[in-house]
Amino acid sequence: MDTKPSKKTDLQVIAGALVTVGIWIAAKNGLEIPEYIGAAVVTILVGALAYFVPAKSGKYVDSSPVPDDYEPKH
Repeated sequence: MDTKPSKKTDLQVIAGALVTVGIWIAAKNGLEIPEYIGAAVVTILVGALAYFVPAKSGKYVDSSPVPDDYEPKH
């Protein structure tokens, strides 16, 4: 098993850290943001990334080859 995190996980970690640092910078410049709002922003952003960024590998990802005649269902 590969223990290296996926790019999707990397994006989520970086996004959470950037929002946290952004809120800290805003607080240093006089903008008061309650802790629960900051936590909610991080949660929403990470949730959006989890939903919209496709997983490339993992336990629940089917990585079998796609047949040449495959047509996606709409």
